[in-house]
Amino acid sequence: MNWDALDYMAALALVAGSTGAYWIATRSARSLWHHVAVLIAAGGALLMLWMQLAVGLIGSGAHPINQAMGLVLVVGATGALLSRFRASGLRTTLLVAAGTQMVLGAIGFILLPAEFFSDTFLVTAFFSGLWTASAFLFHLAVLKEMRA
Repeated sequence: MNWDALDYMAALALVAGSTGAYWIATRSARSLWHHVAVLIAAGGALLMLWMQLAVGLIGSGAHPINQAMGLVLVVGATGALLSRFRASGLRTTLLVAAGTQMVLGAIGFILLPAEFFSDTFLVTAFFSGLWTASAFLFHLAVLKEMRA
């Protein structure tokens, strides 16, 4: 791959945005679970966006299902803002994001040719797993907050 200045600026913006999101989401968190959950969610979002911009997640980058994958990130960002980065709201947000990822994956199975079956399955399973793992860690953070 031959990167130009715009590629490097985009990469810098993605990393800076993810770092900023992590800092905002963890600035008042006391639980290690909360910190790790944010790290997984922000890292997953960075990876998803980077892959989407570079080559596309499923099939070609121009395919509508590939473009619809951005909806998962919109769900995550909207839920994070609405929940004010609280663990209980982020837990729900990431479960909704995982569900959105699975629905889009199922649509991909229907719309994409058979040669993309393994790509669709792997992308859906990987990112749904990340969002679900992060939601579980936020659940542990909520339980810890309730005991404190």
